Amino acid sequence: MAAHGSLNSCATSAGRFCTSSGRGWDAKRVGPWDWHPHPAAWLLIFGLGAAYVLGAAPAASRRRRLAFAAGLLSLAAAVTWPLGDLAGHWSVLAHMGSHLLLVLVAPPLLLIGLPEPVVVRLTAPPAIDRALVNLTHPLMATLLFNAAIVGAHLPAVMNASIEQPVVHTAVHAGLFTAALIMWLTALRLLPGARRLGYGGRIGFLALQSLVPNIPAAVLLFSGAPLYTAYGERPRQLGMSPLLDQQLGGALVKLVAVTILAGAAAVLFFRWNSAERLGQGGRDTEPLTWADVERELTRSSARPPAR
Repeated sequence: MAAHGSLNSCATSAGRFCTSSGRGWDAKRVGPWDWHPHPAAWLLIFGLGAAYVLGAAPAASRRRRLAFAAGLLSLAAAVTWPLGDLAGHWSVLAHMGSHLLLVLVAPPLLLIGLPEPVVVRLTAPPAIDRALVNLTHPLMATLLFNAAIVGAHLPAVMNASIEQPVVHTAVHAGLFTAALIMWLTALRLLPGARRLGYGGRIGFLALQSLVPNIPAAVLLFSGAPLYTAYGERPRQLGMSPLLDQQLGGALVKLVAVTILAGAAAVLFFRWNSAERLGQGGRDTEPLTWADVERELTRSSARPPAR
């Protein structure tokens, strides 16, 4: 009991453990289901929730408030006990589950939870608006998202993230940021003249589902474990290292295709509904005053043509 207490007392906010002597994490002294705190993650999630309650919730519908709350819960599940701890030390399957929450679940829910006036206010500063205009271009968003997905799952990067808390945190931050940009593009939330209509966004989402299937297929059909930093630890969860890896690949293929295809299906039915309501089936959505105002602001900020 004393050893267990000392382990918990020296657990770090990045989800890493140290032994009772403080000389580093030791799988022989820590079990896969041992609980320990994640104060930095809790502080971040609590801060986001508090900011939402104070600044966005009064203008948000009940549906948006529920979506944002679900996004926070998904974020907490991805980076804290038990899934975050299993992902950081024990299991490729858990690691893939954590990444799916960070990329395909938490970002869209958090963005959907923001009322339009809040999105307008957050993206209004000229520097932020200019950056987002460039980053949410469909080609740029596709390159960033797919590069982040492939890069995060390279064996060298994954092994380093398992062994080094700083790398683990950096990979998660990169994945989450790239996912926010992708979903901003797919959900078409940035005010202004919008690039993609219904058909364009359906194609954009379909494109995002292709590249993540590459690392998933590699994990599923590889004949040997690729992420050697886990060693034999998956056996403590009742799986061989190879089976753990194959289940992780299968999970990515199933969940990624389901979520992205589901989002595309929702857009298709909205497009079809617009056609039935007499909008002529146009592959566009009506501009709002926020769109017009943002375009006027951008135009006034551009230097005059020579």
